[in-house]
Amino acid sequence: MSSMESMSTRELIACECRQLVLSQGVAGALATFAVSTLFLLAMREVHSAERLAIWAVAVLSISLLRVALAIWTKRSGPVIGRLPNTRAVCLIVGALAGGVWGAAATWLFPLGHSQLYFVAAFLLIGMPAGAISSFGAWWPAYAAYVAASVGPFAVYFLIAGGAEFAVAGWAACLFGLFLVREGYVMGRTIQRNLAQRIALLDMTRSLGEALDRADDANRAKSTFLANMSHELRTPLNAIIGMSQLLAEAPDAPAHQRLPDTIRRAGNALLALISDVLDLSQIEAGTFALRPVPFAPMRLIDEVQDMFEPEATCKSLRLTSHVAEGAPQWILADRARLRQVLVNLVGNALKFTDEGEVRIEVSGERIEGSGPSLRIDIVDTGPGVPESERERIFNAFLQIDASSARTHPGTGLGLKISRDLAGLMGGTIDVVGASPHGSRFRLRIPYADAAAAQASHMDSDPRTPSSSDATRDATDAGRAEFGLVEGNLAECDAADCSTEESSATESHVNESNGIERMSDRAVLTANDVGIRVLVVEDNLLNASLVKLMLERQGCDVSCVSNGADALDSMRRTEWDIVLMDCQMPRLDGYDTTRRRREIERVEGLSRMPIVALTANAMSEDRQKCLNAGMDDYLTKPVVLDDLRAMLMRRARSAETRADVGTAGGDDAGGNEEVQS
Repeated sequence: MSSMESMSTRELIACECRQLVLSQGVAGALATFAVSTLFLLAMREVHSAERLAIWAVAVLSISLLRVALAIWTKRSGPVIGRLPNTRAVCLIVGALAGGVWGAAATWLFPLGHSQLYFVAAFLLIGMPAGAISSFGAWWPAYAAYVAASVGPFAVYFLIAGGAEFAVAGWAACLFGLFLVREGYVMGRTIQRNLAQRIALLDMTRSLGEALDRADDANRAKSTFLANMSHELRTPLNAIIGMSQLLAEAPDAPAHQRLPDTIRRAGNALLALISDVLDLSQIEAGTFALRPVPFAPMRLIDEVQDMFEPEATCKSLRLTSHVAEGAPQWILADRARLRQVLVNLVGNALKFTDEGEVRIEVSGERIEGSGPSLRIDIVDTGPGVPESERERIFNAFLQIDASSARTHPGTGLGLKISRDLAGLMGGTIDVVGASPHGSRFRLRIPYADAAAAQASHMDSDPRTPSSSDATRDATDAGRAEFGLVEGNLAECDAADCSTEESSATESHVNESNGIERMSDRAVLTANDVGIRVLVVEDNLLNASLVKLMLERQGCDVSCVSNGADALDSMRRTEWDIVLMDCQMPRLDGYDTTRRRREIERVEGLSRMPIVALTANAMSEDRQKCLNAGMDDYLTKPVVLDDLRAMLMRRARSAETRADVGTAGGDDAGGNEEVQS
């Protein structure tokens, strides 16, 4: 057997070998009965009837014992450590079965009857050699058989005297050793065969389980694709159908609310796509957390305000309760915690038809770990059966996956929520056994922002003002998590919550002048009055962006590929270039690289280039920045994000103009000021 086999596998193989030994008891008993009958007939004139009867009873008893053990073994199966498949039983049976023939070759040896010596020789050679078929599967039992049958005969001849008897005795010893060796070889061969059979069974079982898992995964993905098709087509139906109605009769009074409906359908479609992207990033291990200081109570209020209209529409009470001792400020990923809460509260409202949904907030400290924020989402809906409490967190799966289900969805929300909680070091579980409703418990570990503030103030002998201390403590907490500069008030602003996944990513890479999205500004539709080049090969997207920009008072020109964009940038000093990434002839990445090379060789000022792409993964963002782009916007274009970017660029253009005017002679009018 392989040295890598586990102890349990070796023990199972040995148990099966012992079972083989015992299961051969019937055949061995029949052979013993037949040979012993012939032996008794041969010895009837040599020994007394009483002596032969005693030996015959012993043979019969051992044979019956082997038959009984064989029947018992076949019924009980190979169970490790349970009778009769034990080492002791097999050794005893082997010794007893061989012992009767050892007695026959010694106690019943026909001294003085040389014509019967061949009978003793037959017993010495034939019975132990034939017994290998019965006891060879487990060689210790066979060794006991040989020792009990050949051993007494060898000793008997060695002490009998006479050269011929001594030679026979030593020959019996050598023969016994040879038989034991053959039994050992046979036993090892049987053990290897059993090991291969067990390995094959394990492999077959593993393959069967893998096939079952693959079938389950295929069924789940098929269900997911069916659900996804339904969930995608539903808002698309609204968008396409209502757009057609609006195009046919834009001024019809009944169509005045269609744009808002189209916008809401588009937001639902975007949310679905975002869920799929989040899941793929989590499974790929590329999902990054961004802890910031914030007040969890404000986040709860924000989520509650968000769902209040839906709760009111369903005549449900949406309440929250904050326990004493709940943390006031924490350091955690606010955007992802908000995403988890939105999923949990949204699910509770979706599955609750009457009663209430309650958000319970408290703090707890588990022994051996730091503080945790505990949030329970309690509803009075149908509840979650205990057998389904883990299954509902699987991707693509729902308790009711039928086409007639009351509550539609893709089955991704809870999966993403648990994964996000796990990335933050927390957990989501369904707790309690209420027959009327469910309780989802979210635990998120956090760093105490208030403690960081107090520690920082105590360690500073200058005792700064309260506002300065708050800012310093926050900066210290941010530094601990590798965050950029900011303060508590800024990080907990309501604006941060709505697009926090991208808004909190702002930073300036001073080494290459790359500017990322900064905090969103609250803007109106004021004219920003800058010149914008839109590089977009899709006519519909180009028209949409052009309309949005012209509404902001921009002077807009559109080109459809990178080569034309390079020509346009050489002829005109654009305030900003919105660059699509995937285009024919020359894509956005190479276009930007060539423009940066032209600027370097000819000493031109840096023209701001902003990626405008449907590639929304984190690696896509980095790819754009590495190509030399200054900012990043994703499709579909959010008007507020576009406005914020335009305002930043407008201020940057004004700054460059002011600096160029003030230092025109000194700097040659070509000094570059990066935003």
